[in-house]
Amino acid sequence: KAGIAYTNQNITMTIESIKKIFTQGTLQGVGGPLMIISATTSSAQHGIIPLFIFLGLMSINLALLNLLPIGALDGGQLLFVCIEAIIRRKLPLIVKNTINIASWLLFISLAIVLSYRDIMSLFGKHIEFLSAKIISLF
Repeated sequence: KAGIAYTNQNITMTIESIKKIFTQGTLQGVGGPLMIISATTSSAQHGIIPLFIFLGLMSINLALLNLLPIGALDGGQLLFVCIEAIIRRKLPLIVKNTINIASWLLFISLAIVLSYRDIMSLFGKHIEFLSAKIISLF
C-alpha cells in the first residue's frame, strides 16, 4: 500500500510539473540528461533499493511524458489517429512529417538548453574559475 501511495504521489507531482512547464513557461526544477545521470549515481551510492526506486520513478515519468500530445511522441501519434477519425480521412503525410520534425527539433533544443543548465549547475564555479584564468593569460 505504501509503495502504491508513493508512486501515486510521484505521478501527481510529475503531472503538476508538466502543467507548470506549459502554463508558466518555466523550466524551474527541470533537469536534463546530466542531472539525470547525477541523480542516478547518487541513488546508486545509497544502495540498490534506492536505485531501483529511482529507476522505477524515471520509467513512470518517461511514460507520462511520452503520452503528451506532441507530434514525435506516442501521445502525438494518438492525437493524429483521433484527428483522422474525426475528419474521416488521413492527414497529409507532409503535415505529419512537418509536425514530427518540428517536435524533434524542439526536443533537441530542450536537451541542449537543459544540458547547458546542468553543466552550469554542476560545474559552474569550476568553469568560471577556468575562464578567469584563461582570460588572465591574455
